[in-house]
Amino acid sequence: MKTHFQKQTSLIARWLQTVFILVAMIVVGQQANAQAPGGVTTGLRLWLKANDGTNTTTQGGSISSWQDKSGLGFHVVQTNANWQPFYHENARNFNPVVRFTGSESIGNTKANLIIPATTNPMTLINAFQCTRTTALYHTLVSFGGGADYPSDHINGDKYLSYVEATSHVATYHPTLLEGKFTVGYSTHANLAGTAGVRQIGFNGLQNMYLPPITDGTFPAGGFTGNFSVGAQKPDGIAEPFVGDIPEVIVYNRVLTNVELQKAQSYIALKYGITMDKATNYLNSSGSIMWPATQDYGSNVFGIARDDASALNQKVSQSTDAGGVLKMALQNDFVSSNQDASRTVSLVDGQSLMVGDNGQPLSLYTTFALSCGSIANSVKLSTVWKVANINSVGGVILKMDFAASGINDQPYIIIGSSPTFGAGTYRKIDGTMNDDGTTATFTVKLKNGEYFTFGGVRGAGVCPKCAYSSTTLEWDKAPFWPIPTASNTAVTRTLGTGQNLSMIFNDPQGVEFAKGVRPIRYGKTLLLDRWDNLTPTGTPNGGAYTGVFTMDKASKVKFDINAIDRWAVDCKDIVEIKGYCGTTLIMPILTAVDEAHKTFTISGNVATGNSKWSGYFDKRGKLNVYFDRAVNKIEIIWKSTKGGTGNRFQRIGIGNVQFICPEVDDVCAMNDDDVIFKRLIADGVTAKKTCENLRFEYKLKNLSCVVAKVVNLTDVLPAGMAWITDGYEAGTYGGTTNAYAGTTNLSVTSITIPPGMEISVFASAKFTNTGSAGYANKASITVNGGTVGAIQSNCGNNNTWSSTSAQPAPVPTISHTVDKTCYKQNEVLTFTVTVNNTTGAAITGVEFKTALEGKFTMVGSSVSTTLGGTIALPDGQSSYDGLEFLEITGMSIPTGTSTFAYQVRTNTSDSTFVMKSTISADPNSDCAEEASQKTNEITLAPCPPCTAGTAVPVITQTTATNTCPAITVNLATMTNTGTKPAGTNLVWSTRKTPNSPTDTLSNLNVGAGKYYALYRDKVSGCFGTGGADSVMVTISLCVSTPSPRIPSAGGNDSGNAGTELNPIGGTQPYNYTNGSGDAGCVAPTGSPAYQY
Repeated sequence: MKTHFQKQTSLIARWLQTVFILVAMIVVGQQANAQAPGGVTTGLRLWLKANDGTNTTTQGGSISSWQDKSGLGFHVVQTNANWQPFYHENARNFNPVVRFTGSESIGNTKANLIIPATTNPMTLINAFQCTRTTALYHTLVSFGGGADYPSDHINGDKYLSYVEATSHVATYHPTLLEGKFTVGYSTHANLAGTAGVRQIGFNGLQNMYLPPITDGTFPAGGFTGNFSVGAQKPDGIAEPFVGDIPEVIVYNRVLTNVELQKAQSYIALKYGITMDKATNYLNSSGSIMWPATQDYGSNVFGIARDDASALNQKVSQSTDAGGVLKMALQNDFVSSNQDASRTVSLVDGQSLMVGDNGQPLSLYTTFALSCGSIANSVKLSTVWKVANINSVGGVILKMDFAASGINDQPYIIIGSSPTFGAGTYRKIDGTMNDDGTTATFTVKLKNGEYFTFGGVRGAGVCPKCAYSSTTLEWDKAPFWPIPTASNTAVTRTLGTGQNLSMIFNDPQGVEFAKGVRPIRYGKTLLLDRWDNLTPTGTPNGGAYTGVFTMDKASKVKFDINAIDRWAVDCKDIVEIKGYCGTTLIMPILTAVDEAHKTFTISGNVATGNSKWSGYFDKRGKLNVYFDRAVNKIEIIWKSTKGGTGNRFQRIGIGNVQFICPEVDDVCAMNDDDVIFKRLIADGVTAKKTCENLRFEYKLKNLSCVVAKVVNLTDVLPAGMAWITDGYEAGTYGGTTNAYAGTTNLSVTSITIPPGMEISVFASAKFTNTGSAGYANKASITVNGGTVGAIQSNCGNNNTWSSTSAQPAPVPTISHTVDKTCYKQNEVLTFTVTVNNTTGAAITGVEFKTALEGKFTMVGSSVSTTLGGTIALPDGQSSYDGLEFLEITGMSIPTGTSTFAYQVRTNTSDSTFVMKSTISADPNSDCAEEASQKTNEITLAPCPPCTAGTAVPVITQTTATNTCPAITVNLATMTNTGTKPAGTNLVWSTRKTPNSPTDTLSNLNVGAGKYYALYRDKVSGCFGTGGADSVMVTISLCVSTPSPRIPSAGGNDSGNAGTELNPIGGTQPYNYTNGSGDAGCVAPTGSPAYQY
């Protein structure tokens, strides 16, 4: 236990220690922590800042206390609720302010402690905006409450400072403030009779000297103790301020010019204040953040982190009247700088500042881009310069184009010269915002670079959607079912505030099977047409049109399947248009299988030019991408026709994805100027194990100077493997490893043209049949690049999941035809063999085949026991004459089954190539993946017949046998006709043989009429001139042969004299001993015979 003496001693020691610390702080003037405005710690006596220390952070809330952050504890208070100023969040450059309306003040009674000696020098620094410009005194800061005490004021548009003892002096700064947001300061050295010891200045203007002080004190007799902000005294009455004061700083010494520069730079950067063009912006270490410049000294602002100044500005703009540009580390230009959502920060010592050349935004010129051409493009005359200290990376810019009229296709160009010569800059597209006047850009600005903006003026404006993305899945509610009656609109919800209206217009009545179409197969909507309309000479060009209209505009991508040539002269013509309001926007069209595609692409039109190969075959699949937001899409489907009669055609629309315009993450920017994203192509992350997963790799080359060549690597997580032919390069090349069946995909030398964004794709399958979650990312390297591996999505994984699902069972299928070539006007029989090895019947199976226009179905020729319904056009009860066969709802038993159908050959002008498909129930899991094709049948026209019209001339018209011969040899007949080269003379029992093989192989013939013809040695065709004939008769030959011994066990007998050597029949000739033939007996003593 301590004694009373020990307690007293301990208390005295603690008291002395406290006194010593206070005296040291007062004498030395140091703050209690290491942070200070501009890092200037020496002599800091008071630091009030609105973003740290107010008792309230409620918008509009009354401030009763405001903490001093100098570390000395000179906090200011206002206990009278009527005189309390107000807190306003996000009021100046995304920072808060303390707002005064003319009847508020806040202060303390420690003025004589803040500046403890009447002869001490001092520096006052204020950040403020006075919003009342009448010729009244508006007090910023006041010591003592009288005119003889140090105080700074605004009078009208002028900044002034009071100080003097015996006779006060009020000195005005000559420059008008005009209500601007300002960093002002005044210094007082208090050296009696010395001129130039007092200064007043603002926004970097320094050394505005005041007259000499008379007595060197302010005031005589010392301070009264009152210190106030916003009025002359803490009572809120005398000379009140009207406006915002976010920061008040007091030093007990005169700062040097460099120190003033540091402190003013801190405030200017924090509050978006442009300082004098001759002033360098300095950080706390004295490094230049922005160099003094006359040419680009307008609207200077930026972001920075300077821990010694407690500065961490993450979002910024110039608060000057001409400030139209904002900068941030995240795509958020609403939240305050100190909002918790701003998680991205610079590191200490980094800063990025820009200033412009002062040109008005209403000035612009037409500008032809050297990459990514934009029609009617204009470029602003305003040019910005960059100061990037310590390698700040990507940032987001928000530009206000209201004064320029730009409202579409905004872009920024960045280069090393302010003239932006062709091929010397980077071009980055921006995203127009819903207001129709501002656009957002993700950029990386390098030190010393220049940039400006451009776009299209006066275009249509459409509000953009605000959700992330939605995929229209036809196999799920709410997108299915849809009305089958044409010209009927249906509305579905895509996302918050976003509705989709769909209508399929058929003004000319071309739809196949009206009332039951469109139909769905898996995740794809199928549109069918049956008509003979052509694009020319037909109202509306015979168009069948799908129209998608959205409440809010979005980027859109989707697939169109089966764009091809159905018959020789029947080609799909698919035109795709988009609109933002009334502005026409064209999509980007690419083939899924560029090397084998069944169509050509010209602008926004795809035209079929190769034979159908299946409704879901990738050769007929087109990728459609609107990289600009649209609120209306038209899919206009026409077709060419030839000949007469209706033709069947089909296209499919699938994987429709609506993507709200988004801004690239700042982390995506790099010095190789390539932005790399990997997406799940259809936007659906919840998969079934029987589905394929298709990745889209988006690669954007920001350089307008050179193409970028990249190498891609993607290693799948366990439980997945790349599928055969799964990589889709489009026209951008790339050499792959042997990836099929493995987890590792490696592609080298993908070429990205200057200024373009491209996509390549790769598809994988699930090898794990159970439910699971997956995550991974891909990477690229840029040939000749500097940053090494660039990971997709800023290094963030794509994630997806699978649920266990068995693929829909589908039997295997093969196809045969009964001819090796075909001729006009003949009937061909096709046989389909189906093999079901699943062990159970498969129901709901669909069979489809497409015939060339020269082939048509023979009515009632389908022979099947597998059930199903044959699809027929409206008003037609038979499939006779159709050029396709579609059977739905078939039931395939286990084992092997066959069915057949016949087609009629209407012409024989070209080779017929055909595949058929058999597919699963369209409502089953993974229906689109579960499809089998038949073998390809190639049937050429039978070659021209060399037999011509020549006819054999046989000299004999009749022939008979010469006994003992019982036949006639036709080979001995004499032909005096001229046999065409390349033919043989052949004999047939028919004047017109049924086939090339319908001829005699054995020319020893019995009685009958026989025809001689010329037959082509190659094609087997017969001369068309006809045939010559010979009538053969056989005379009976009677003889008695030598007795013969019958075979063992034989019982044959007969009359050797009258019944041997019969004509006709098949040997051996059997004779019974009278059984059933009483007249047939053997001569007495003769043995029985068998021949």
